[in-house]
Amino acid sequence: MPRRFVRFATALTFALALVAPTAHVAHADGGPSNALLIVDPTDPDSLHLGHVYAARRSIPAGNVLYLPPAAADYASWAAFQRHAVTGTLAARGLAHVDHIVIAPSKRFFIPMPTTLVRTGCGVVSRMSLSSAYTFLPEADEILSGKLSDQDLNRYRGAWRRPSDAVAFNSRTRWYNGKPATSGGARRYFVGTLLGYLGERGNTVDEVAAMVERSAAVDGTRPDGTFYFMTTPDGLRSYRREDFPAVIQAITDLGGKAEALDGVVPLGRHDALGILTGITHPAVVGADTTLLPGSFADHLTSFAAMYDEGGQEKMSSWITAGASATLGTVEEPCTGGKFPDAALHAFSFAGLPLGEAIFRSVQWSAFQSLFLGDPLTRPFTHVPTVDVDGLPGDSTTVNGVVELTARATTAAPGGTIADYTLYVDGIAMGTTGDGRFALDTALLADGWHEVRITAVDASPVRAVGEWRGAVVVDHRGRAVELQAEFQPNDDPLGVAHVSFRVRTSGEAPVEVRVLQDSRIVYVGDGAFDSNDLPATWLGAGPSSLRAVAEYADGGAAVSRPVRLDIPPSAVELPAAVAPNRGAPFALGYTVDVRPGRPQLIDVVAWDNALAPDHIVVDAPPSQSDVRQLGNTLLLLPHPSATGTDTLAFHAASPDGASGDRAADRAEITIRYCPAAAPDRPVAPGLPDPCRRWRAPTDRTVAYLPWAGQGAGFRGRR
Repeated sequence: MPRRFVRFATALTFALALVAPTAHVAHADGGPSNALLIVDPTDPDSLHLGHVYAARRSIPAGNVLYLPPAAADYASWAAFQRHAVTGTLAARGLAHVDHIVIAPSKRFFIPMPTTLVRTGCGVVSRMSLSSAYTFLPEADEILSGKLSDQDLNRYRGAWRRPSDAVAFNSRTRWYNGKPATSGGARRYFVGTLLGYLGERGNTVDEVAAMVERSAAVDGTRPDGTFYFMTTPDGLRSYRREDFPAVIQAITDLGGKAEALDGVVPLGRHDALGILTGITHPAVVGADTTLLPGSFADHLTSFAAMYDEGGQEKMSSWITAGASATLGTVEEPCTGGKFPDAALHAFSFAGLPLGEAIFRSVQWSAFQSLFLGDPLTRPFTHVPTVDVDGLPGDSTTVNGVVELTARATTAAPGGTIADYTLYVDGIAMGTTGDGRFALDTALLADGWHEVRITAVDASPVRAVGEWRGAVVVDHRGRAVELQAEFQPNDDPLGVAHVSFRVRTSGEAPVEVRVLQDSRIVYVGDGAFDSNDLPATWLGAGPSSLRAVAEYADGGAAVSRPVRLDIPPSAVELPAAVAPNRGAPFALGYTVDVRPGRPQLIDVVAWDNALAPDHIVVDAPPSQSDVRQLGNTLLLLPHPSATGTDTLAFHAASPDGASGDRAADRAEITIRYCPAAAPDRPVAPGLPDPCRRWRAPTDRTVAYLPWAGQGAGFRGRR
């Protein structure tokens, strides 16, 4: 390599280190930046409660994935949802995600052939919806029939001392509760169904109340008692053997716990958790009180078999006030599919409920359904984080902004281990001293969310978070979005959101409007008086923002507009359904990495709802397309280059679609050069890869993260 090239490359590496994501950043913690939220765009209740959860938990917009979570069978799920999730995590720089939270659904399991999972008793014909995502890294082994339902959960650890409350990390291979590299070690996610809304499940209001109380209790260390019940049902009370040791562990940590005879602790109104074992605990209306942040279960085979009415369902615990519970979706082998008593010691030691539960389940619980809020952490000493150096989003900045984060923790003897900087949800780097240099020249003009998390040095890896924003102005480009909810001024009586977009500086070639992470409108510049039906956006709190793309591949990002659509607004007037009108469709451009699966947002609706069907008229020549309803998954060929198109049309209820130009659209696919560095990109922003040029003996160019800088160029 020529000497000048080496010197340039060294300088370039230093410059990129200011903001470029580095390997092994964003270590395990139980915070919102480490959670992926899956929202079903076809289900009004999933949209509503998904938005409620994202807002209450401060989930970054890029960590929300609009995807129907279930499939007709496990093979179909592995072919569609699995690839949608892995492709999204890679494209958005979310390799640090530990929790996959599924917004409430009317599905609770995925059917599977009985030949896929070996078992010592009965059959395994159902995979719980949460377990499908928990064991996503093992999908190929499941499909090949190599696993048993009694294979050990490698993250599970027996309680011996407080240091056994070890934070989960999805990038870690686990064996016997510890990080390992041996052949038997495995990777997982913590998969959770936030709520089940079908027959015998919970109501929308009950799930919303659960989310509120669970988030509110974080770090409050509530006063109460853990109750361990020995019932008249000896078979379902086998966990009593562990009660004395776990009660002693909680007592040693300064908590309160009791072992009682009976079904539930009657007359006690301070329950931080209840472990019992009986088919009908009758907890709703009982003379007992479950406090916010509590876990409770009753260890019965049919607690999560919502299509069978013979035993009480675990949804009763959510109704009664719990934040999480667990049951099985079909008759399991007795034993390790249920959490052991140590769950409550792990929780009291500070682990979030999702990690405490998963750490206490002995087997690979394919049939076990985890229901509730996995991020709930009532007993965590949550660090407090302050940040200096960011002027806020009322002042525009350029150049390098030096940030200094300081964090404290109330944990006895606790210290802060490290800090991580996130911009637009992407982990940019981790430091031990809280000092960061953010080169804003490498960001798009406009508004960007900035988060800095601090993680303590305990095994729990307790996380605290500071959130702010910065507005960048390097190139004089700006895009402004104005949006307002309109409840009843539509001629058909359909509530909608009216919006307009203004740009300044040079004219963009395309403007995309996003709701959190999904594209909901596309135009070629400024536009006025546009409407989006509330039924399509969904109820609850969410945000809209606009991304303008320019001819040189740069972009500008608007300040987000917060919306809070009431549930009543997504109910169609009776006269609308037969008079919805013909749909229309919009095309846009999308950047795709060869060989990486990618969900494609379909921008199409009529005057009230999404269209009945999306029909792919001409698939791209260098990608395969899989379709689930109106959701499209692109599977680019590893050799794909240049550009491609995907043509589709939206079908109307009367079947007359396809006759109008407005029904049809084309999505232009731009394939990244295979040799271009793989940098994460926030949703809606153009990928800088298409402006990358391979090094030659005369020049080298690399466009940094987010693709908005002029790049670096070295010459002889």
